[in-house]
Amino acid sequence: MQYKTVRFGIVDVPTEQLIIFPQGLPGFGELREFFWVPVPENSCFAWLQSADLPEIAFLVTDPFLFRPQYEIHLSPAEQELIKARQPEEVLVYVIVRIPANGKTQDITANFVAPVVVNTTSRLGCQVVLEGTNYQVREPLFKDIYTNPGCEGAAKCLF
Repeated sequence: MQYKTVRFGIVDVPTEQLIIFPQGLPGFGELREFFWVPVPENSCFAWLQSADLPEIAFLVTDPFLFRPQYEIHLSPAEQELIKARQPEEVLVYVIVRIPANGKTQDITANFVAPVVVNTTSRLGCQVVLEGTNYQVREPLFKDIYTNPGCEGAAKCLF
């Protein structure tokens, strides 16, 4: 199927590649269908593009590239919502914010509310972590040179 997007023009996406968010995303509850658009110049990032609204796309990344010790735990209800039976079925992403100044050191990501997607069922949800030390606007690149295990994230620099 073809989807019109503001950022990427017309994008062909097979129906079986759509990701369904049964409850939408917080603040965007009416938007249920999304698809991935890779960032060709930087494979550490991808766009989560709304199939419902052409102007809505979220830049996302794998949080474990930047915080190897990052942990999330899905409640039984969240597991059921996305039909997750095995941890290996689930991919975790954080939504990235690039500031108007465009400076790499000011790029943040929402580590408090990761997006989880079941690769088998193609169902997703956004999970709000409680009691975490992470921030909604966690500096994304703060640890890549000082935290052992983050060296691989250096390849993600813009």
